[in-house]
Amino acid sequence: MLKTLKAWSPALLVAGSVLVSALVIWISLSRSLTGLESTLFQVFILTMGLVGSFVLGQRSAREFGQESIRPSVRSAFRRVLSLYEGLGRLRHAVDERRDFLVGVVDPDTGLLDMRFVDACMDVLAAQVIEQITTANDSMSDWRDLVPDEVARLERRLNAAPPVAEGETIESR
Repeated sequence: MLKTLKAWSPALLVAGSVLVSALVIWISLSRSLTGLESTLFQVFILTMGLVGSFVLGQRSAREFGQESIRPSVRSAFRRVLSLYEGLGRLRHAVDERRDFLVGVVDPDTGLLDMRFVDACMDVLAAQVIEQITTANDSMSDWRDLVPDEVARLERRLNAAPPVAEGETIESR
């Protein structure tokens, strides 16, 4: 109920202003208004109209802001989803490389040929670079939307040591 009243309050204020204006006109047709009545009606009409217009303007600006920012937010969110998918692929690739390396261990010595290890590391490094590129693009999207917050986060990240296993940015 309160939410409905809040949604309609600006329109009610503007409508009230119009109704009071109509009342003033109707009364003026039957008799002359005193100076005090005229002043009070004008102040009342002006106040209701200004407050209603101000509240309606705020709501319109907020809706416009949300609609204008929505495409950028969608793009940034898609990049975050892409990062999650890429990390899933990376996890799968790590498991595949581990299985491969177990399969190429020299059975007599228990050692691995470094060429196999290097090849596996190259594949994993390429996938990590892909994720870093996507993360950088995502940060650019967020920089367009909330530049101060991104700058603050980047300063914190640049000042901190590398992220340890299991650590999150928020825990810093």
